[in-house]
Formats: sequence, C-alpha cells, structure tokens
Amino acid sequence: MDFLHVAEMELKMADTEDRLDLCVLIDGRYNLITNPSRELLIQLAWERPKAIPSLSSVPIKTPSYFNIVPNAIARIELMIDLSFKLYLKHHTENIRDLKRIKSYITICDALERFYQGYQVINPSLEILLIKMAYPLLGDDTLLDDIAKFFIAVITRDASAAYDPAFLFLFTARLNNYCALITPSLMRYFQPRPAHDAKRTETSEDWMYLGPIFKACAAEIKPEFTADQRGEVFTKYFDEKLKRQLEIHGEWEKREGESDSYTRTRIRKAYFKRFNDWMKRREENANMDIEKKLVDYFENTVWNKTTPEQVFSPIMNHFAKLNFSPEEFEGYLDQMQEFSKGLKLE
Repeated sequence: MDFLHVAEMELKMADTEDRLDLCVLIDGRYNLITNPSRELLIQLAWERPKAIPSLSSVPIKTPSYFNIVPNAIARIELMIDLSFKLYLKHHTENIRDLKRIKSYITICDALERFYQGYQVINPSLEILLIKMAYPLLGDDTLLDDIAKFFIAVITRDASAAYDPAFLFLFTARLNNYCALITPSLMRYFQPRPAHDAKRTETSEDWMYLGPIFKACAAEIKPEFTADQRGEVFTKYFDEKLKRQLEIHGEWEKREGESDSYTRTRIRKAYFKRFNDWMKRREENANMDIEKKLVDYFENTVWNKTTPEQVFSPIMNHFAKLNFSPEEFEGYLDQMQEFSKGLKLE
C-alpha cells in the first residue's frame, strides 16, 4: 500500500482518548494498524530503524577526546539504546505513553524513507538523540510535533504548516535535553580520579590481591558461617597474603606494637576488604543482568530533570570500569547479545 494513501487514512482516523492507529512500514510495505497493543508498539520501536546504519558502523568525525578510549561511540550508542529499550519496557503504562511510542515509530519510518532516497546523509545521530532524550521528555509533545511535521511533508498536506524552519525549532528543543552531554563526556574521558583507585578491584594492589582473594573465595561454600569464612581467609593470609604485603611494603608495624598485634590488625583490615569484595560479588551473581541495568538507569538516566544529572553518573560509571581492550570487547558483545534477546515477558 502506498505510504501517501495510508498516511492520509491515518490523518483522517484521529486518535481518541483510549485508542490510537498507526501507519507503519513492515517488510517494505506501509500498513495501517488499528489500535495496536502495547507489546506490538514496543516491539516495533525496539526494531527501529532497520535500514539506517548505526552511528558506530559508519566513518564519522568525532571530537579528539573520544579517541582516548577505544570504541567510545559504540559504548555510548549501546548504553543509550539499552536505556531506551528498557525504559519503554518498564515505563510504558498508559495511552499517552503509547502515543509517544507511536510518534517515535513514525519519525523513524520517515527518516528511513528519506535516507533510502538520499543515502549521503545518515540520520542515525538524530535517532540516537531522540532515544537519549526520551526518558526526560515528561509532558513535552516534542516527538508528537516532529511526527506530525513529517506526515504533513510526506502527504503534502496544504492545511498544515510544514515550513522547514520548524525543523530548527524541533532540533533546538531536542538539543535542550542533551545540551550538556559534551562536558560530561569530556569529564568521562579525563584520567580517573585518584580516589576511584580505592575500590578493591581497581586498586593498584589488586594485581597480587586478586589471585589470592579469588583462590580463597573458591574454597568458601555458601552455607559457611562467618567463623568458617574467617578460618579459610586466615590460611590464605598466613600462607600467601602476608608475604605479598611484606614484598610490596604494606606490612607496617606501628611503634610499640607486638608482632602478634600487628598481624591481628592487618589481618582484620584485609579480611574486611575480602568480605566487602565477596559481598559485592555475591550480590552481582544473584542479580540478573536486566535488573542490574534497570536499577542503574533508574538511578542515573530516567526521571531526571537536566542532561547534566543524566550523563554525569553514566560517564563516572564508565570511568570506573577498569577493562582491558579484550575485556571491553567481551563486555560490548555481552550487552549487544542481551539487547538482541530482550523480551517483554
């Protein structure tokens, strides 16, 4: 069915308070879906856009500070995409939310239609900005207004004002939600603050602590009491850790201390570090990846009032990740596979 005909039908079928109708591109043909379900709308939004290359897959000129970390565009694009998908899944509750998804789908289909006719321009950045701003829109009708503009242009609706100058106004409104992303990104790519190194996994002494902690943890069963954990740790402390601390200058005897008191004090401090590390590891093991991401986005991206509030925590989070290039590639692959397999159930 011709898009012009279907879009004209959609314009004539005004959405009511409790229902909506959607003109959508499916398998190369435009179709009119009357009163689509929440599940169908979200799935259609997740799948869009189909024919437009991702931002990270095409050569683009990026600010020089992006080059400090490999695949910077890919990691930003991935996190924004996951935020968008999970936000739709966990924060789509009423007809207003569904109408906003409808507007997003209409915009993506229109941009895809334009891209197929003029592939010199890749609109993936515009789509990424919309995904980025989506959780922040509140009552703003920005996406509805853009969708109506595109429909008016495509249908050549003489009764609507579709002066291209409106695109400038839409862009300004959209950029208002993302205006402070650049300084946040710059802070992210700056060297990690010294205090971040105090985290066990990112501290300098993790090079020798890590193997000992991991070997010790392998002997600890879930049903062990605190005393049993302490016994296992003490064995590794006396047989392995004490020697490493002496080699690296961390075995400091204070003035007036006996040898036994020094051992007790240092063992207590490192046992606390070990327990804290074990607790974090156990909590992470018991929390599925989707819950981790939703909790993270709830606290950093969603329901914030300014872009500054949104992106500073995200960039701080990435700055604390102490990945090797190989580990980061594995992390990206894991997140991409999770995104592909995301389901509404």
